[in-house]
Amino acid sequence: MISYSSKVLLYALISAVLFLPLDADYEDCTTELQVRRHTIYEASLGQQLRIDCPVAFCNNSPPPVSWYKIEEKLVRLHVSNNNHITVGWEIWSSSRGISYLLFKNVVKSDSGIYQCESGGNVVGHTINIKVNGNTETTTTASFQLWTSSTHVFGIGAIFIAVITICVISHTALKGRCRKTADP
Repeated sequence: MISYSSKVLLYALISAVLFLPLDADYEDCTTELQVRRHTIYEASLGQQLRIDCPVAFCNNSPPPVSWYKIEEKLVRLHVSNNNHITVGWEIWSSSRGISYLLFKNVVKSDSGIYQCESGGNVVGHTINIKVNGNTETTTTASFQLWTSSTHVFGIGAIFIAVITICVISHTALKGRCRKTADP
């Protein structure tokens, strides 16, 4: 027969097994930031630009994602609705989504290297933003093109007018010369 102390130990073990939650379906799930290596976005001044940080997560709720601009060190972006940069989420499924950084009106200083981060230890690959152009240069180039075009058309119009006058006067002179030469 089983001794009293063995029975107590057996009951204690059975109780522990019954009352402790079992995580039989538990998977070791971690958040993944799935930014591709060497990602580059190009934008022109004044344009709207959105950069994406695809996220795979576990518990049906997206994790907090922070965005950083890498200068001499990581500089956390402070975004608000008043700022020209905002952060948003786009949920695809119960375990996938995209955190994005939206530049409403790209400026030259937005050029640089950016990175998304979740939970302090999960970091995505870097994203390079290149801002092209200069609005003054674009405006000046357009004005110069317009000015050159008007010069060309103006010179062309003057040339056509001179040719027309020459043809008319040559024709008129030929007619006069014939009248005076015929007695």
